[in-house]
Amino acid sequence: MTTESLHEKLMKLSSLTSKMLRKNFGRGPDSCFAFANGPFLVFYIRGFLSPMEAVLLENGNIDNIDMSRTIVMGKILNQLKGILEVDFEDEVKSSYHDWNYKQNTGMITIEFESNVKGVVATSEETPILKDLINEVNRISIIV
Repeated sequence: MTTESLHEKLMKLSSLTSKMLRKNFGRGPDSCFAFANGPFLVFYIRGFLSPMEAVLLENGNIDNIDMSRTIVMGKILNQLKGILEVDFEDEVKSSYHDWNYKQNTGMITIEFESNVKGVVATSEETPILKDLINEVNRISIIV
């Protein structure tokens, strides 16, 4: 069994997620970062608007962008679920994706049945990570 740290695992999964997006959309994001806390794994994605989607956005066709992304993301989330369940040795309870097309950002949120293995709660978390965790918690409550 490997002794891969959580940080190394998250970096590997960020890269894998970028590759999956690239393979299925024909274009990958500018960046993809993974964060874990409690039962949540969150991928923060920036720079992931294709030229076709940019044209649709300019013409106010967000619904068309959202519909096509939802179809493709269903496939990606299903593939990612299997990989994550093996990597973290836990069942995925739910998964979500949300996009801010105008800001060209998005996030994929994975909720496991139990806390992510390897997560260590510290008081030295960076402010941006705390803000992200608070926002994920807020959205999770709403959902």
